[in-house]
This record gives sequence, structure tokens and C-alpha cells, in this order.
Amino acid sequence: MKKFLPIIIFIIGSLVLVSAFLFVKSGRDNSSTQEEERTVLIPSEKMPSISITKSKDGHYINLKIENLGLLSPKSLDYELLYELPGEEQPQGTNSSVEVIGKTSFEVEILLGTESSGKFRYDEGVEKGTLTLKFRDEKGKLIGRTRTEFDLASGKLETSSY
Repeated sequence: MKKFLPIIIFIIGSLVLVSAFLFVKSGRDNSSTQEEERTVLIPSEKMPSISITKSKDGHYINLKIENLGLLSPKSLDYELLYELPGEEQPQGTNSSVEVIGKTSFEVEILLGTESSGKFRYDEGVEKGTLTLKFRDEKGKLIGRTRTEFDLASGKLETSSY
């Protein structure tokens, strides 16, 4: 048994080193992906046209994105966050949709919640932000925009970041 002890210690040491190397490497890959997501800018000539309007009953936001063909994304991730009067925490929703081959995308987003066919609507929504992430066939981020909106004044400010 004593003659196998150095071999056993060598094997255990090697496993620890390999595990530590893989752990550090995976952490670096994740941080580079996060850095990439922060730095992808959309040139102004390729920026899609974004329209946000409230439905007549005030229960939905109508989102329309045109000129998608300039970026040619495979998919689109959107996140809508909005403020409620008297609330400190924003409310919102997010989703991912396939838009490959489309030049425009339109969706009606519920302001509230739905469960088992029963709706609870958030009232008084006027301000918020919309974040869009455009991805290619491999899921890699090709562009990102953020739009701040104020439905009461009709103000939309879109920026790529």
C-alpha cells in the first residue's frame, strides 16, 4: 500500500488542478459574454424603427418594430418595464421571439397579469423602458437598444448601448 501512496497523491493532485483550471476558465468565458452584451452597438443606419402605443382601454402596450431587415436577426428578446403610480418597484414582462426573415414585428403586451383566464390590469401606466436584444443564428448578440417612453407626452428616446 505504501508504494502506491505517491501515485494516489499524484492522481488526486492532478484532478484538483484540472478542476481548478476548468472552473477558472468557465468564469472567464461568462465574464467575456457579459462584457460583449454591454458593448454591442447598433449603427444609426441599421437602427430599427420602434413604436410604442397604449391600447384604448389602457390594458395593453402595442409594440411595433419595423426595418428589422437591416440587422437580419434570427431572434429578438424584449423586456418591458413600467412604473405604476405609488409603487417603487417597476413591473414588467419579457419574452423571446423568432423573427428570421421578417422585416417587422408587432405584439400586444398585457399591462398586468393573467391566470386561469382571469385578468388583473395595472392602471395608470405612463412611463417605462423597453430593452431589445437582437441575436443571430448562433444566439450571439448582434445589437441592443433601450427605449425610454412617456406615453402621456408621446416621448420616445431610443439608444443603442
